[in-house]
Amino acid sequence: MRIPLLSWLFLIHIFTISVSSQCLNEQKSLLLQLKNTLSFNPENSTILTNWTQTLDCCQWKGVTCDQNGRVTGLDLSSESISSGIDHSSALFSLSSLETLNLTYNSLNSSPIPSSIGDLANLRHLNLSNSGFSGQIPTGLSLLTRLVTLDLSTHNYLGNRSLKIEKPNLSALFGNHGGVVELYLDGVNISANGYEWVQAISSSMPNLRVLSLSNCYLSGPISDGIDNSSTLFSLRYLETLNLAYNRLNSSLIPSNIGDLTNLRYLNLSNSGFSGQIPIGLSLLTRLVTLDLSTLYFPRVPTLQIENPNLITLLGLGFGMGAGFVVGPLVFWKQGSRWCDEQIEKFVSVIGPTLCVIFGWCGGVKVETESTIEEHETGDSDEGEDGEEMEEEALPGRYCVFCSKLDIHRKKALHGLNCGCHGSPPISSPSTSSSSSSS
Repeated sequence: MRIPLLSWLFLIHIFTISVSSQCLNEQKSLLLQLKNTLSFNPENSTILTNWTQTLDCCQWKGVTCDQNGRVTGLDLSSESISSGIDHSSALFSLSSLETLNLTYNSLNSSPIPSSIGDLANLRHLNLSNSGFSGQIPTGLSLLTRLVTLDLSTHNYLGNRSLKIEKPNLSALFGNHGGVVELYLDGVNISANGYEWVQAISSSMPNLRVLSLSNCYLSGPISDGIDNSSTLFSLRYLETLNLAYNRLNSSLIPSNIGDLTNLRYLNLSNSGFSGQIPIGLSLLTRLVTLDLSTLYFPRVPTLQIENPNLITLLGLGFGMGAGFVVGPLVFWKQGSRWCDEQIEKFVSVIGPTLCVIFGWCGGVKVETESTIEEHETGDSDEGEDGEEMEEEALPGRYCVFCSKLDIHRKKALHGLNCGCHGSPPISSPSTSSSSSSS
């Protein structure tokens, strides 16, 4: 019987696929050596426990191979690995690796081995929350093909956290021009002012994600003169997170509006103060803006035209709710801090989801009686008070102990507040009205 040529070609194609999918023996040997040197809990493991001699290693869970049977991807995330990884580990002999994920393990607070630089083909490296600590090694600078790098940790480790000191940022990242996502949250960088800004912006011009929360960074982030090596030269940025740093008394630079592709901006608890720049209104693609726990005494009229924007405002604005949904507007008058869309959200969604509030330490509070004074104009400020109200939001509320009055669009402070040295004193009329309700 004669077999048509097309059928032969099909059979050859299938045979080629089946042969090329077989992992090389030396690759399997390296993986088994790696497994044998790692300490992990078999009861919590879903990957390493299934690596056995009897199976093709390219079919193992957590392993990806190319058409030649070489290991190109290794995912050992959440494998409860409790031992460190030595610089002589078989891991660093997997020279074709392009993706390595060790996130969510407990690697015994060991340093990242300098041999990481032997994995020259790495494009995606995720060591977040893996338990590494100490100085990030020079070997990282050899990974010139990196596209994404995540060394972040969301657990406070104190002296056991990763740090960047010697070599510094410039030495580590000088050859990483292809990186588009950089996550260093929780890494102790401790760089001063313009040093860290220049190191990152000059080395990684194509960044789309830059996350540096809780890195002990200090300001300023712009010298106001040369914008060629500042964060604002990173025109592709979509995510910028500088939360929980020490940018004390620094103004948010007005040229933040140059980052027109930003969709997520988190400056919460970063130490910024002073005026909010009009440049924020140019960020028309923003979806999330977090300015919580910042203090801005004077707020300009500002609108960001994006109906999908979610804003975390915090107490610096004198607003009761910790977050707002709707088009972002910084209102001229404090009595109008809540528009119709926000009112609908609070009245319909709020009771179901429960509104999440921020920390209230060290802020002034306002009771219902003082709020009524603002409404009736009984305060002593007179015309000066009206002028102040045009640009500042009077009154700051302790959000843990406040309730939202949807009708008047106010945050009313609770009578039994325990967040301060002594509860704020309210008028008898307020007490009686509360008891009657």
